Amino acid sequence: TKADAPALALPKEAVEGCVLGACAAAGMAAERIRVKREDIEHHGHTDAHAIVMMREDLKDEELVLRQSIDALGYVIKSARAGVLPSFEVQAAPVLGPRLMDTSNAVLHHAALCSFVDVCEWCGEHAARYVPELTKALGKGMVGDDEDVRIINEAVSRVAL
Repeated sequence: TKADAPALALPKEAVEGCVLGACAAAGMAAERIRVKREDIEHHGHTDAHAIVMMREDLKDEELVLRQSIDALGYVIKSARAGVLPSFEVQAAPVLGPRLMDTSNAVLHHAALCSFVDVCEWCGEHAARYVPELTKALGKGMVGDDEDVRIINEAVSRVAL
């Protein structure tokens, strides 16, 4: 199957390093996003300029998160089933809790994208994630933004 044959023969250490780096960056960005959202809520409408600046910072953090998740996706698509040991130890604990948490669409979509990639590119080796992912997809497939469109396309590929 396509899951068994990696697209690139990446050394195990390279896969582990890439997954660790992407997950560390994603985890830090996720925490900064949470803090910035709390700051925005705390400031309310007291300082319009400060809120505008915080929202700009928030967009920057969301971009870092998206790029980190994209990097993780590239590793998953390249290493395929070979990424699972690293994913299970490093990515699943960071991203897994965000599968069912729809309070922050950016973090939720990041988790969905990563788990969809694992299920799509690692095949039956990733079967243990399918039940949780299926529940999460039911919660997270609403909306009209770009992330939702991408997830819906990926879900269609996994279903095939």
